[in-house]
Formats: sequence, C-alpha cells, structure tokens
Amino acid sequence: MYFTGLQIKKRPSRIIVAAPHDGDDADGLSDGNSGLIAARLAERLGASLVLARNLRRLVDVNKDPENVADPRLAAWCRRYQERIFRPLPLLVLEIHGHVSGHFDLEISTGYRGIDAAYRERLELYRRDLRQAIDHFWLPGGPLGEIKKPTLGVFPLDADVKLKATRTYTFQLLRALRLLGYPCYGLHVEIHRYLRLPPPGGPDLHAALVEILAAGIKRFLPGR
Repeated sequence: MYFTGLQIKKRPSRIIVAAPHDGDDADGLSDGNSGLIAARLAERLGASLVLARNLRRLVDVNKDPENVADPRLAAWCRRYQERIFRPLPLLVLEIHGHVSGHFDLEISTGYRGIDAAYRERLELYRRDLRQAIDHFWLPGGPLGEIKKPTLGVFPLDADVKLKATRTYTFQLLRALRLLGYPCYGLHVEIHRYLRLPPPGGPDLHAALVEILAAGIKRFLPGR
C-alpha cells in the first residue's frame, strides 16, 4: 500500500524544497521520482522539505483551497501551503516532472513581470546552471551516453512551455514580493528521462541535484 499524505522534514533554513505531485509515475498523474530528487536537493541545501505523496490522484495540492469543492480535499491544499509559508520562506524550489516541455529542464519564476534585481539574479543562475550541465556532460564523462539536457528559464526564455503562471504557490510568492517581502520562487520541471533513468546506470539524480544547487546562493540575502 502506498503512503498517501504529506511528508515533512524541517531544517533550520528559510529555503523550502517541495514536490506537490510525487508518486507512482504509472498513474498518469504523478511526477515519478520528483520527491526523491526534492529530498536529495533539500539535504544538499540544508533546506526544509515538503512532499505531497500520492495525493495527485485525489487533488492537486498546488491549487487555491477556496476553489476546491470538497472540504476534505481543500484541507490537503491548505496544509501543503501552510507547510511552505509558515514561517515565510526566502526561497521556494518546487520540483515537478514533465514529458512535453520545450526544454528538458524548464525553470520558471511563475510570472513575467520580475524586477531588475530579480532578473539579474535569474540571469546569473541560468549561467550557473549551463556551466554545471556542461561540467557533468563533459565528453567521455560518466553521463556521456545520456542525452545532455536542454535548459529554458522563464521569463528570460519566452519559449519555456511550463511557465507555472497559474500555480497557486507562485501566485502567493508574487503577492508577497508585491508587498515588499524579499522572497523568490523557482518552479522546476524535469523531463521523464532525467527523473526515471534505467537501473544500473550512473547516478543521474546526483548530477541533477548538483546542477540545481549551483548558484542558489544568489537568491539569498546579502548576495
């Protein structure tokens, strides 16, 4: 029997790594291994972890609970958001999976109208990500037989498909920034071939964690 519910790992950090759709990829709704990648990334960053396990077949916890008719399902949405926003985070990384994006790795702020300081940090982070990808996919390296992932970062790259502009977590993050609170959010979509590699191969998840962790300090105060 699969565990269904929220799994939380609190750490003394204002960084949150979350996976709202973790579960068995075979159900056609969940993002297989998104929770595993999120857990490893949270450990790498010393961040708190919020996983919604096998809930996607019941409800998308990343929706506004006021728009969910069933109060029992709305409660799951509310709990997920409360775990992310109490206390207020400085950075939220939300890990998802996709099969149809324009890029293998699609990262989005969740909205187009970012200010100049946010854009500068995001441009530097994109540069760090590209350098990290190049490092792990050096010719002759252990990942050389695996397709090198393409990268798109929205709003810097307009042709990112999965922009997350209707994602409730990122609507809340935008509202906080408009109120003057210095928080950031990164919606991370990872292609299925990167999340679910064949067994017995190189540790692709370890590479993904290091790639996503590269440059994260740019979103923290004083950087």
